Amino acid sequence: MNEQEREIIQNFRKFIVILKNILTLNTLNSINNDMREDRLMPKGDKYIEFTNFLRNQHTVANNQFSLSFSEIDTISKNPFPLSTRRYPWGNTAKHSYSISWLKAGYIAKADLNLQRVYFEYNFLRANELLEN
Repeated sequence: MNEQEREIIQNFRKFIVILKNILTLNTLNSINNDMREDRLMPKGDKYIEFTNFLRNQHTVANNQFSLSFSEIDTISKNPFPLSTRRYPWGNTAKHSYSISWLKAGYIAKADLNLQRVYFEYNFLRANELLEN
């Protein structure tokens, strides 16, 4: 291997290191932006763990599923208000708990008798409801 080939290989290795650093910075910036967005959630920050759980469900292609009230309380680490066990669930931006699933792109429908909530991913509808 001649000197010019060694120099090319050395420069290529430097390029790879720089590229890795750029990719790492871009990933960290993306994570920071996501976290910043979550901190700015007007009312939903109390239930951010639940929002993040729902976002993860969508990433694993789980667009329709149900959870019991107790499962939701465990996931969210902050129990939803007792009123959510007595009254129909609204998909509005009026309550912190409903913002948590709308922000993740889901629409919720509760079955109070079964104490289960059915979630369906519908990003466009959820955003419409957040804006109203």
